Amino acid sequence: MRRVDYIVWGKEACPQCDTLKNMMDKKEINYNYFDVTDERHSEKLLEIKTLGFRGVPVLEYTESGVMIGFQIAFGKVMKGEIK
Repeated sequence: MRRVDYIVWGKEACPQCDTLKNMMDKKEINYNYFDVTDERHSEKLLEIKTLGFRGVPVLEYTESGVMIGFQIAFGKVMKGEIK
């Protein structure tokens, strides 16, 4: 079983979500993707909003639960800081 260190929280028809997922795929970074508009994830959406995020994608580190927004996540992926 593959180790998954990241969760990408996003939604359909989201260009930034697609960009982040495509870049992570290109760099072969394992992640799980969840759609925040799916009612099964309503508690997580509330948590994301409570933390001050106003849009998606949000990248979550599975081990620590730390979340970062698109600009920071994309920069870290591009620099190789997320592997």
